[in-house]
Amino acid sequence: MSYGFDLVRLPAVVDRHEAYRQLLEKENTVSARNPDGVDSGPIDPVAEQLKQRLAAALTARHPTIVPYRRDYLQIAKGRGVDEAEARRLFRNVELNDKEMGVQILLFDKGAGASFAFVGAPQQCTRAFRVLWDCLEVLESEGGLSTYDSQIDKVLDLKTDFDLVLKYACGVDRTEGRPT
Repeated sequence: MSYGFDLVRLPAVVDRHEAYRQLLEKENTVSARNPDGVDSGPIDPVAEQLKQRLAAALTARHPTIVPYRRDYLQIAKGRGVDEAEARRLFRNVELNDKEMGVQILLFDKGAGASFAFVGAPQQCTRAFRVLWDCLEVLESEGGLSTYDSQIDKVLDLKTDFDLVLKYACGVDRTEGRPT
């Protein structure tokens, strides 16, 4: 089982859900022109610094979350480009916690967070808490908002934990047992 979130920068508006919908429409148009999902634009030094700052904050909070090391030479060979172009195209930062099944992807304009977990509800809940904590770091340090496509909602991390936990792990804490 896996469960994922999109993290984006939303304008300060009353209806965050509608702001997310408008952003998604705009990005779908861009991704249709770029089906590989790579960033074909120029490197933005400010975005690069933010990704590194977020990665450092996440790994400081959870030392078991470690950066994935890409083989850019292999990517370059596979794409028929030089290594510098492979680094430019695949510049997102990937962080993983293998034990918890947590993966964080930091992009120039947002992030993705997910976990894949098979096991007892208590273990799933523990892994989900790590992921939720990462979402809190990404929101507070990165100015991002978390969207959950499984329940079609821009989340409020202060109040939505139990709601999402029920979907992600099948645990209903209001009744104290797995659903």
